[in-house]
Parts: sequence; structure tokens; C-alpha cells
Amino acid sequence: MGLIDFLRSLFGASNSDSSQQETDNTPQAPQPETHADAVEGDTEITNTYNKNLQKPDAMKTSELMLKFLKEQGFLPETLDNGNILFKYQMSSFLYIENDEDESFFQLCMPSIFNVTEDNREAALIAANAVSSCMKVAKAVVFEDDVWLITECLLDSTPVLEDLVPRFLNILMSAQKEFYDKIN
Repeated sequence: MGLIDFLRSLFGASNSDSSQQETDNTPQAPQPETHADAVEGDTEITNTYNKNLQKPDAMKTSELMLKFLKEQGFLPETLDNGNILFKYQMSSFLYIENDEDESFFQLCMPSIFNVTEDNREAALIAANAVSSCMKVAKAVVFEDDVWLITECLLDSTPVLEDLVPRFLNILMSAQKEFYDKIN
């Protein structure tokens, strides 16, 4: 059954009801036999397309991050919870693994400032100032420390060589901004 016949069957018209026959001799792509076949075929194309765009060897984002850090000469340490700790320019950074959402990428600069009862209000004001004026960076008071966080949603082919250096620079700038505001 061709596409025209399929449409006719949908709308209750038969071949004999048609007073006009197709005379176009333009080559046509093969048509699926049924609508279900068309949907299944589209899904197959989409799945093939998505498979071709997946990360190399279906690596998890945390595996890509660990590989990237090692290739760049960092000395990353994988923690028990899957997070990755490393140092850059004398500061600690933490990649947060998110098994439930591989497209969510989060890089933090933990514990940049110790919060006490005496400085809590100033820390909150400085954190709010950083969060509102910096692109991508957030400053949060977590327990008794200020953390700087960058996060984004990755596509299916993340280029960590572009993303990680930029996020590191953003976090370093956010740290400087926080220290400027707190003083």
C-alpha cells in the first residue's frame, strides 16, 4: 500500500472513488507499508543518529572527566562517592558525579571561606553578590563553608577541553569576586 492508498483508507476513499490518477513520474522514496512502520522507521533513524553522537565507547561523564584531567597532567583522586577531587593553581576543585543525569555537569570550588556566627551575614551578602553578578557561577553557604559552583547541561558529545578550562577560570574569578566583597 502506497502513501496515497494509505491516506485514502484513512479518509474512507477507495481507489475507484478517485477521479484523478497520479501522473507525476518523479522518483519517490519507498513508502512504509503502514503508519506503524513509518513511526518505527523514524525511531530507528533517531536511535541510529543518537548512537552515532554518544560519547566515545559510551563512557560516563565522570570517566571522560577523569581521562581529561589525567591527560592534562592533573593528579585527580576519585572519592568513594564517585566525585573527583583535583588541584589547580593551589586551589581544590571537585567534579560532582551525577549517575542519574549524565548530561548534568557540575564543577565546584569547595570550602573557599569558613563561615562563623560572626561573619555569617557578610558571607551571605558576598555570596549573593557573586551569584548575581557572575555568569554560570553560584556562591552558596553550605554548612559552615562557602562553596563556588558551576554547572551546565551537556550535549551528547561534550568537549571537556573547552568546558573545563573555562569553568576553572570562572570559579577562580568568582573566588576573587567573593574575597573582594567579603573584605
